Amino acid sequence: MRDIDGAEAELARIEALARRRETEGGVVWHLWGDGPPVVLFHGAAGSWRHWVRNVERLARHRLVIAADMPGFGESAAPPIPVTMDGVAGALARGIGRLLPDDARFDLVGFSLGSTIAGYVAAAMGERVRRLVLVGAGGLTAPRNIEMMRVRDKQGAERMAAHRENLQRIMIHESSAIDALALAAQAWNSDHARLRMRGVLPPMSLARLLPVIGVPADAIWGEHDQPAAGSLPERAAALKALRPEARVAIIPGAGHWVAYEAAEAFEAALHDMIG
Repeated sequence: MRDIDGAEAELARIEALARRRETEGGVVWHLWGDGPPVVLFHGAAGSWRHWVRNVERLARHRLVIAADMPGFGESAAPPIPVTMDGVAGALARGIGRLLPDDARFDLVGFSLGSTIAGYVAAAMGERVRRLVLVGAGGLTAPRNIEMMRVRDKQGAERMAAHRENLQRIMIHESSAIDALALAAQAWNSDHARLRMRGVLPPMSLARLLPVIGVPADAIWGEHDQPAAGSLPERAAALKALRPEARVAIIPGAGHWVAYEAAEAFEAALHDMIG
């Protein structure tokens, strides 16, 4: 548990470096650095902590704006009935409050966040300079992965379940599941209140990409678990919709590529957004 205590202290240190903002609907944002803005959307059952290994380096040259999307992390749950347009609208309005009216920004979404980023890009149009989809689904038929129940467990048993879930869906190499990953996963899981089943239409990105005018690129880990056996088809589906899209496959990494292969991920992202 001592390692977890140290990891929680590291999460708190990085959070303390941020400027915390709250916008309409109780959406919470964390901002680091200064410069051209890049907005980050996390994955399902996540928070800004999905970017914990990236925000400090990105903030050396960029204004990094990381959302806790509605119903996740510190943000309030969205109004009932929950819709993708409602969630995306709250995020778009929040960005509008955080940035000047004439500011353009790059938008990076991970997993569920990549689909929501597509909705936000459709709503905000030319204000989005470039869209980067990380570990994106919504392009081909989904693959369901059964997760271990966590909330009925305590102590070491609960942490073992978090480790198993990270292995099943997020991180390829078991040696990369360190105390920081476990601490972030545990916090995110405890604060996730929004269930997307029945809210997220299938193949959302496949429908959105042809009608939004935003340049779009993609990054996947080589061993992306939700895309197991279908990663070439996902990349091909993106290229069929957007022939100009750049696709980066990060060797050795799983779904949470921004964590497991942080420096390689950031190099690919830099090539896409400059």
